[in-house]
Amino acid sequence: MSMNFAHRGFSAAFPENTMPAFEEAVKAGCDGIELDARLSRDGKIVISHDGSLERMAGRPGHVRDYTLDELRAFNFCGSHPEAGFVPIATLEEYFSFIRTTDVVTNIEIKSDVGNFLALEDACIDLIRRFSLEEKIIFSSFNHDSMLYCKRRAPEIRTGLLFGTSWSTEFASLSPAAYARLCHADYLHPHASGMSPRDVLTAQLEGIGVNVWTVNDEETMRAYIAVGTHGIISNHPDVLHKLLK
Repeated sequence: MSMNFAHRGFSAAFPENTMPAFEEAVKAGCDGIELDARLSRDGKIVISHDGSLERMAGRPGHVRDYTLDELRAFNFCGSHPEAGFVPIATLEEYFSFIRTTDVVTNIEIKSDVGNFLALEDACIDLIRRFSLEEKIIFSSFNHDSMLYCKRRAPEIRTGLLFGTSWSTEFASLSPAAYARLCHADYLHPHASGMSPRDVLTAQLEGIGVNVWTVNDEETMRAYIAVGTHGIISNHPDVLHKLLK
């Protein structure tokens, strides 16, 4: 059966990538949670999709410009002002919550030129400290990052993110062949980047596929029908009902 991954937590109804969104995703019956990791100015792993603070916190600058204490003073309610004050979450705080559940966590690595490898190392060290290696999947659009993570922590699964089309850089390879070249366990395509038929082909070649971001029931059903390993959705409650 396909896994139900809550995209940035239960982001359809709660501020994305925050503890309320993660807690409510678990209540909604998700099997996994997808989140985004970045480093603050003082090297703490915080959970934020955007580098910019504008959309979620209504502040100037970027996550990397502020210390964790400074970031904690900002309200990350985003498009959910009804949630009141919602602080940024740290990966350590999230792990303290999720470690007592069976939920798998997909950590999208958001490293950049300034902290490439530093973020990867920090995440691996924290995962090992919490003994969560078997319940983590790394993913990134930076496939060099995934190669590094697999070399440094071969016990942690990795997934290759890509968008709406198969890149011309590796068009001569099948998606599964490219994943094997990168020693990756999964492909993480946008829903328009791999059709259900393409997903089935890749999985028959031994590479799992976790597709994002699937929010309508018809598309959910199509990917469920071919046994897609994971479906990443803003609506884990809807997907839970379909899978059940």
